[in-house]
Amino acid sequence: MRKSYTHVPIIEEDPYATEAHVLNYLNMLGTAFKKYRKNLQNKRYRSAEFFVKEKLLPYFSKPITRQTLSNLENGDHKVSVGVYAAVMQEMGVWPNVIDAIISDKSDDYRYVAIIMEELNKQQEQKRNEKLKEMNITYFKGIIDE
Repeated sequence: MRKSYTHVPIIEEDPYATEAHVLNYLNMLGTAFKKYRKNLQNKRYRSAEFFVKEKLLPYFSKPITRQTLSNLENGDHKVSVGVYAAVMQEMGVWPNVIDAIISDKSDDYRYVAIIMEELNKQQEQKRNEKLKEMNITYFKGIIDE
């Protein structure tokens, strides 16, 4: 007899706001997208309707809806990656996203961690030397009295 397991897909979880979770990241992306649109210099494009019609339409064979844009800005995971890509392209960040994905940054992060650890050791050593020097000065003054 086969056992059945209850499994909640990650995408259906309800993460804490501070948790490093894919839904929180999508939410942050959505917030950034909305902020970008609301701060465009041309006030016409600040409206969802004109942003969809005039900025995003060139990317698609048929226009996306204002509801899709709203879903994107709310971090909805059901919005297609193509819509995310189009908005990031409009923001001018899509090439940076691609570079970050295809480059191996893990070595960079490890290098930074090693450097930070070494700097912390050096700081601690300097602090200990200073404390030792202060102790010698302080106690020498007491002993000499």
